[in-house]
Amino acid sequence: MASGTGTAADPRLYTIATETASAAVNSRMLRNEITADGTVGGLTLLSIDKDIDADELRLSFSVALTGGEITALDAVVLAHAAVTTVRTWQKWESAAQQNTTLETWVSAIQQTAAALSEGTYRIAWYMEVRLTPVAQLNSRAAARFSFGGSVKSTGFSDVDEWVPISGWDFIQAAEGDTPVVEIEFRRDPAVGGNDTIDARKFKMSTELMEEE
Repeated sequence: MASGTGTAADPRLYTIATETASAAVNSRMLRNEITADGTVGGLTLLSIDKDIDADELRLSFSVALTGGEITALDAVVLAHAAVTTVRTWQKWESAAQQNTTLETWVSAIQQTAAALSEGTYRIAWYMEVRLTPVAQLNSRAAARFSFGGSVKSTGFSDVDEWVPISGWDFIQAAEGDTPVVEIEFRRDPAVGGNDTIDARKFKMSTELMEEE
């Protein structure tokens, strides 16, 4: 049975096995759920302490909770369903076709993932690309994944068939960050351009990792 007024000296104490929805606690997710609650969201949450061996969860606030605030907090904790991962796939089927005429890098197609919540993510991406020369290959192209200042790039050259390109990375996201996957190209400055670049079947997964 939950107890405590919620102060640092008398934290609100819960039994994880019986007073959470999945008998587990993800501290980052629980903090977000408390912050979003209309009754306790405006309070200053000092700490979330979980002791797996003792099967205890302790929540401390800057002030003692009122009866209504305790009721609201208990409901948030009871509804909390910690998960190992939260995975979301986004898929863009639209193709892009460009002819290379510029010597500087140009984005042929760019897809941006939905904004992320704060946390550590495993990001995976996939696309199919094709670079067809007019005569000899006059262009350079690269598939890029970018996030903040980090960029991963895979170059590709002329092929007769669609070629799959994929990759993955771990990223630390702040609230509202957006990963981007794109195809870039440029004309080789030494020769003419007008090669054809095609890109299709862009996919990206964002997998929120559970904190240790």
